[in-house]
Amino acid sequence: MKAFCKLLVGLSVLLPLQGFGSDAGKGESIFKQRCTACHEIGSKLVGPALKDVSKRRSASWIIQFVHGSQKLIKSGDKEAVTVFNENNQVVMPDHSDLSDADIQNIVAYIEKAGLQVAANIPAHNRPAEAQSNEQPLAFSDYGFWALYGIFAMLVIVSLRAVVVAVEWSKRE
Repeated sequence: MKAFCKLLVGLSVLLPLQGFGSDAGKGESIFKQRCTACHEIGSKLVGPALKDVSKRRSASWIIQFVHGSQKLIKSGDKEAVTVFNENNQVVMPDHSDLSDADIQNIVAYIEKAGLQVAANIPAHNRPAEAQSNEQPLAFSDYGFWALYGIFAMLVIVSLRAVVVAVEWSKRE
C-alpha cells in the first residue's frame, strides 16, 4: 500500500510537468505576444530555436528558466549558463507573471509547431535526400565555350599589348 501511495504522489508531481492538459492554442497566443521578438521555433533568432526544447530540457527547468533565467544562471546551473553563453550572453527577460500552466501551454504550442516545422522542410534541404540540379560541363555547351574563347582572346590581346608597350618604352 505504501508503494502505491508513493506512486500516486510521484505521478501527481510529474504529470503536470509533462504538459498533460496543456492548451496549445493558449500557448500559441502567449508565444506570439511574448516570445516572437527573440525566438522562432525552427531557427535561432536572438535566442535559441525552441523546436524540441521539451526533449532537451525538463519541464521544471523550463519553468524555472522562463520565470527567472538570470537567477538560474547565477545559481550556477550548467544548462542555464550554457544557454546564456551560446546566445551571446543576451539576457532573457524574466516572465515571473506567467503561471506554470501558461508556460506548459507555450511548450505544448512549441511541440505542435515543431512537428509542423519538421514536416515543412523541403526534400532538397534534408541531408539524406540531397538533390543536385548541377549538370557536368559538356562540349555541346556552346554558350560557355564561346564566352571562354572571348575571354581567352582578351587575355592574349592584353598581354600582347603589354609586351608591345614594354618594347616601345625600351626604344626611346
